[in-house]
Amino acid sequence: MFLTLSLYAVMTDKFILLSIVLPLAILNKESDLIIIVYFLAFHISDSNRRKLLVQTLCLLALGGLALFATHYQARNFGGGIVQYHLVENLQFISSVSSYWLFYQPTAPYVFFPRGYNLVYLTLVVWLALFRWTDRPTSLRRLLVWCSLANIPLVLAFGQRDEIRNFSLVFAPLFATACWAMLDIYGPRIAGKPEGP
Repeated sequence: MFLTLSLYAVMTDKFILLSIVLPLAILNKESDLIIIVYFLAFHISDSNRRKLLVQTLCLLALGGLALFATHYQARNFGGGIVQYHLVENLQFISSVSSYWLFYQPTAPYVFFPRGYNLVYLTLVVWLALFRWTDRPTSLRRLLVWCSLANIPLVLAFGQRDEIRNFSLVFAPLFATACWAMLDIYGPRIAGKPEGP
């Protein structure tokens, strides 16, 4: 929710809303610090560099305070150490059989593709790359930057093909998918009269 709301604030240039959502998002989930990458991806080409610098520094300060607050609150809590899974993950993705795996989440005879299954990968790659050059530069930059930040983390610390490991890319991918769907179906919908 916070990632999507922050992406809305970034895309509609609502800096005050973004300033409110960012600390809440980080208090909810520390990795939501990536929201600052969303902001930069959309505004890095703005002509007013001074304003961009001030706003970025404000977001870093707010994000830093929220991050400090979460660490301060949890200072006496126990917890496990970070588990590295790089070798295991590289072995998993280098195996051809990993791309044909299914699982049964609810019913024993209903199969769903697992995270790296070619069914999912084909759909995600198509949604991400469909008419790539026609997309707004800021949207392309957002997806690329967030993917570059997330993929190494998934490879190093993720659990094989768990989809939730890619959560930092979900909002940018969703925005990209919305653009693709609007581009595909928008003209057809616009050509139809409303109502019966």
